[in-house]
Amino acid sequence: MLHMLNSLLLDTKTGSDSVFVEIVRSFYQEHFGKRVNTQDFQNWVEQKSGLELDWFFDQWVYGTEIPEYKIARKISERTDGNWLVELQIEQKDVSPGFQMPMLIGIELEDKSILTKRILIDQPFNEYEFTVAQKPKDVLYNHRESVLAKIDKAKWKK
Repeated sequence: MLHMLNSLLLDTKTGSDSVFVEIVRSFYQEHFGKRVNTQDFQNWVEQKSGLELDWFFDQWVYGTEIPEYKIARKISERTDGNWLVELQIEQKDVSPGFQMPMLIGIELEDKSILTKRILIDQPFNEYEFTVAQKPKDVLYNHRESVLAKIDKAKWKK
């Protein structure tokens, strides 16, 4: 749960997890030697991050569902010389309303990795990204950002 929270707060442009580290550090310093509960931690994270996280704690702390994602990809060169990365993600084995951001890594020919965050919140989701270099690979659930089962699927037309 903490790793997924870290991934949720990750700065995808820089790869920095300083927001998460500061939240955990300050929570520890402020509450050292005191009795705390999960709600205290949730309130602290929400206050420091500016995010409403009831959905996250309901799903990952109090819930027991583990999603299965069937992912298909298509990579094509555009007429302007850029590249289009398209993803189709089917979400299964969760109740309606289940949502989770997932990190996607787009590995480029120069071995650099662009990190993107997508929100999977429907039974079937589609995403697209334009990149300047030819993608070498697409890394699903990059950094293992979500506790999930991941399967490759065939592209649906």
